[in-house]
Amino acid sequence: MLVSLSSRRTSSAFTLVELLVVITIIGILVSLLLPAVQSAREAARVAQCKNNLKQLGLGGVTHVSLHGFYPSSGWGFKWTGDPDMGFGHSQPGGWAYNLLPYIEQENIYNIGKGLAGPEPGGAKYNALAEQKAHPMAIFHCPSRRRAIGYPPSETSFNAAQPSQLA
Repeated sequence: MLVSLSSRRTSSAFTLVELLVVITIIGILVSLLLPAVQSAREAARVAQCKNNLKQLGLGGVTHVSLHGFYPSSGWGFKWTGDPDMGFGHSQPGGWAYNLLPYIEQENIYNIGKGLAGPEPGGAKYNALAEQKAHPMAIFHCPSRRRAIGYPPSETSFNAAQPSQLA
């Protein structure tokens, strides 16, 4: 029996080899692009960190121009800022707390304002504890490691290098 040429089926689909070659080429292209994407992300993180430092610097300049002195270093064993104590030597909060109104964090600065009861269990004490619990992105660079402490050292001033503690 004769089979005519027109009755043969012609397939225009990809063969398995062609499909594997295309998938391999796509995989190679993706592997070449990943480092570029990662470096672009790191560049964005570095830019964010620089912007955070710039905002802190501008906050310090604004503080100096308004009050005539640099933010105080704080005092006391808790270094917790008190919004009712103003700025300067009467403020127990450190420089970071004193910059809050000038780095768009006035809502955190004002937590506990006008409340009584700085003793443990009082309304102001609880509000200031809440104030300390607020994380602020401006104090954290995205490329930095997580904010966990180093283990304590055996020196009297706790100033050993982290590599010596590991």
